[in-house]
Amino acid sequence: MDYSLELVKLEELEKRLNSLSKTIKSESAEIVSLSEYVSLIYEMVKLLRLNVDAIFQADESFYNYVLTYNITAKTLGSGAVESDRIYFMCKPNVKLFIKVKAEIYFENFRSSSDGYFKAFLNTTDQVGGLIYEELYDDFPLNTTQTKTIEFTYEFTPTEETNSLLFVVKGLGTLAFYGTSGFNDLQVEIYGYNVINITRDYGFKLFITKTHYYLTKNFVDHIEYAKMPIDQVDLSTGFTTLADFAPGISTYGNPVRVFNGTYVPCVEYNSETDTVFINSEKEMFYICYSYGNRVIYVQINLYSGDDNEDKIPIRCGQGYTIGHPYAKTELPYNIGCINTCIDSRARFRVSTYPDEMYIRYKHANIVDEYIELVSIFAKDWEDNIGSRDPCFLAVKPNLEIWFHNGYDATQRFLVAKGYQVNGFMQSDRSINVYYRWLNTVYKRHLSYDSATGEHSLDEAVEVFEDTFEILEGYGDDYFINKLGTWEYVNPSSTTT
Repeated sequence: MDYSLELVKLEELEKRLNSLSKTIKSESAEIVSLSEYVSLIYEMVKLLRLNVDAIFQADESFYNYVLTYNITAKTLGSGAVESDRIYFMCKPNVKLFIKVKAEIYFENFRSSSDGYFKAFLNTTDQVGGLIYEELYDDFPLNTTQTKTIEFTYEFTPTEETNSLLFVVKGLGTLAFYGTSGFNDLQVEIYGYNVINITRDYGFKLFITKTHYYLTKNFVDHIEYAKMPIDQVDLSTGFTTLADFAPGISTYGNPVRVFNGTYVPCVEYNSETDTVFINSEKEMFYICYSYGNRVIYVQINLYSGDDNEDKIPIRCGQGYTIGHPYAKTELPYNIGCINTCIDSRARFRVSTYPDEMYIRYKHANIVDEYIELVSIFAKDWEDNIGSRDPCFLAVKPNLEIWFHNGYDATQRFLVAKGYQVNGFMQSDRSINVYYRWLNTVYKRHLSYDSATGEHSLDEAVEVFEDTFEILEGYGDDYFINKLGTWEYVNPSSTTT
């Protein structure tokens, strides 16, 4: 036997075993690394699953917002009837799914006619941006028809803020030939961080020293109440306003009111040069759709056909009523947004015959807005003539801009938010409330009597689980707690 040969073989075997051991260790490390990588992927999948679940559970970071358009949904009129524009924010470059269900109504009085339903995305001219349409030929005379439309549209937004507009037309060339519009309109938007930023006009307040004038706008009717400021009860005392617009003399009265605001009848006595509240009259501002446009009307329910007093504003459904500010007829100031056409901010004051674009240093502001809010001076009754109109204008990116007049000399950024309200105090300072998701924030604008200018204070007050806040005459307020309105009067609390 050759022992040297055997020794060589053993050494070779040892080398091979050693090499194999190293290979096993290397592959074991790779296996461990691969195992860790798989575990990481698994954790990422779980995280993605959580995120997907969060989208469908309306988590604070991920939203699947189901938008039900129900404040002015039952909008019936003559000519082309337009919905209020629906504004929403979302994550750009992530696909959205929009589901629409609409019940539309047609009624012809005098002749057969053609009709249509159209849906527009991100357009203000109703020419581009058409995403869906149905055309109808020859509706017979003296017939009523209801149609249900359902469709789904998907797209990838390039901007953070987007909008939807819906239009129904079912008449001939003359506006009084019939009625058309929406019995119902529901929109669901599925996407990433989708937030509805369309202003909610469901609850409105007008303040006097002795009474609150309250309005509730529902899907198919309006309710109103006048309550002493020390006897507020939101659960009772409301009266329903009739569906049809009083005093609107059109054939068959095709006009139905929506988006109402109950206000005191403020009149001017030229002999005494005074403004006073006539408590014998019930007055409203309402919207109605007639002749391809929305018109605001101030009406008195109890004076027959002469009860309408047309306010020459034809700017869409979005408006707010400010305090009476001058010793004139129709002393109110109104802030409004033309939601159906160009979404520019307009105002109406008694010293101008028509609506005007809001201005800054005598130049019209051409920006697009989603809200124009008239700041309400709570002590207007004692300061007629010294509480000029001021406004808060909200851009589509939710920047809130303060304007110290309809032709502003001062304009600055207050905050970012929506569902904005502003109340001027007796020292001319202003409390501003705005919403972001389920929280309302309060900012304060100080007033310098020497310069006549406002400035933004740093302090911020936070109201969680809240959609909106409206101040009362004193330190009391009305608060929308996640959809339920409540009245709070700190002064009445026993300490």
